[in-house]
Amino acid sequence: MDNSSLVSAVVRLFSILEKMSDDGEIGVSDLAQELELPKATVHRFVKTLENLGYVRQFPESEHYTLTMKLFELSSRVTESLDLVSIADPYMRGLADLTGETVHLAVFDEASIVYLHKIPSRHALQLVSRVGRRAPLHCTAIGKAIVSSWSDHQMRDLLKAIEFQRFTEHTITTPEGWRQELDTVRARSYAIDDQEHELSVRCFAVPVFDQTNKSVAGISISIPVFRINEELMPEVISQLCKAGECVSREMGCSLDFGSSCKEL
Repeated sequence: MDNSSLVSAVVRLFSILEKMSDDGEIGVSDLAQELELPKATVHRFVKTLENLGYVRQFPESEHYTLTMKLFELSSRVTESLDLVSIADPYMRGLADLTGETVHLAVFDEASIVYLHKIPSRHALQLVSRVGRRAPLHCTAIGKAIVSSWSDHQMRDLLKAIEFQRFTEHTITTPEGWRQELDTVRARSYAIDDQEHELSVRCFAVPVFDQTNKSVAGISISIPVFRINEELMPEVISQLCKAGECVSREMGCSLDFGSSCKEL
């Protein structure tokens, strides 16, 4: 294969990946039509991507979607992002204070993606990894990020959330979730009380950028049996300060006031 053919193949491959990223789930025929490529060519590329683990097929619809492998690759890049660099010292401060796992995550396609992690110093800790996705509706970070969204944004978001049940504590209705977000807004931080994983309670605050938009969240995850209720007010206070400091360094101009209130 000559150089021009190789370049053409690479361009086609990335056009397929980008289209699948935009659509989330799509069939070979639709891909071929929208990209104006021969169906046989698209099928060959998609099957190659499937064999390499970058896409997977839904047996019922025969549509394809991207897998976590691309996010695992991209996670190596995110380590150098400004957001990670800014948040890291504050996250380490929270980890030193609590001894527990601290996460930084962003919203992506009705879920969250972990950008950075400071692991717990305890032997028993959460199994999580930078680059992995987690559900939006039952994670403290997910709730913290979207708690400041407009009604219009929330209407669109609710259409995309499946409200899958992970534990007996998971909120599984749009109405219940909206009420939960009202509580998050009132106290300025979010709680996941065993909603995603049993025996784990998470606390999170949003991070705002220079446009005053919530773009990320910082969380502390603590096994229920290790929670010291007497220390939690100080932990929450320091978590809120960390979120505010990172937001300020990101260029946010919001007036946080005396944020983070006990309800």
